Amino acid sequence: SITTGNINYANGLTANSKSGTGTGGAMNVSSAGSLTIGNASTGFDSSATGAGGTAGNITLSASKVSTNGNLSLGTGATVTAKSQNLIPATITIQNDSTGTLTVNAAITASGTGAAAAKGGTIRIQNNGNGGVAGGITVAATATLASVGNLAGDGGSIIIESLGANAGAVTVNASTISANAVTLGNGGSVSITGSTYSGPAGQTLSANGATAGSGKGGSVSLLTLGAASDITLAGGGLLFTATSGTTGGDGGTISVGAGRSLNLNAAGIINASVLAGSGKGGTVNLSASNNATANGTLVVTPAINVSGAGTGDGGMISITNNSTALTTVNGAL
Repeated sequence: SITTGNINYANGLTANSKSGTGTGGAMNVSSAGSLTIGNASTGFDSSATGAGGTAGNITLSASKVSTNGNLSLGTGATVTAKSQNLIPATITIQNDSTGTLTVNAAITASGTGAAAAKGGTIRIQNNGNGGVAGGITVAATATLASVGNLAGDGGSIIIESLGANAGAVTVNASTISANAVTLGNGGSVSITGSTYSGPAGQTLSANGATAGSGKGGSVSLLTLGAASDITLAGGGLLFTATSGTTGGDGGTISVGAGRSLNLNAAGIINASVLAGSGKGGTVNLSASNNATANGTLVVTPAINVSGAGTGDGGMISITNNSTALTTVNGAL
């Protein structure tokens, strides 16, 4: 544990368990002000290297005293916590501040070793502190991995700026996924901010097993601002929470805009069952979630919540909390 004022850290920390069912050491680097984690030479690793071992949790935080510190994970830095049992680890990157939180690192909280090792949790958070949050930026070269091993379920990826002081969230990575790898159920992806920005063609997914039966997980994108719109168009955002390739239920996809939600034909929303037997998933779409907004809701792409075999079809909910126009053009 390292706790001090402003920190510019260019070294690595390793606290692996070496054998058997041992537990990796927990890590906590906490700054009263700003925290800057260096570059490719900087790595934090609390993984279990022995069969059956548990990874330690890792916390990197800034602005524990100051209200305007910045937190930056530099290009090539790594944060890794891999468990080899059913006890997943949690990696927390936190800067509740009017300053910025920038991630340009490889963050991995996955299962390994044991056949059913679950993916862990990655939480990236800036909820502000006495003023509007400086926001969160995940760079295009950053990677976030929270996957299970073999029969293990996918983990959780949470990127959030919440409450009255919520800031903008920008995720430039092309894919954010908490999929099951081979068997197992999909995990969860949750992104919340005052506004959201991502690249064309970005995919948010929590799919079930790629080589067997497994349930789809959950994908959620929510913007809170009175002028915050979400558009799925021109190669825009793609959402999938499908079953495993041989069966299982579809998952849940929720997309809610503070103001307008515009889903054009290029978007994809799929919570269906791919094969075998299973119940279709659930899709929740909403606009004008900010009480002062009067946004429109336009749905053009096909939304797939189909079941298969003996499974029932899923459910689609479309809600616009305003007097503005709601238009449904696509097949439901």
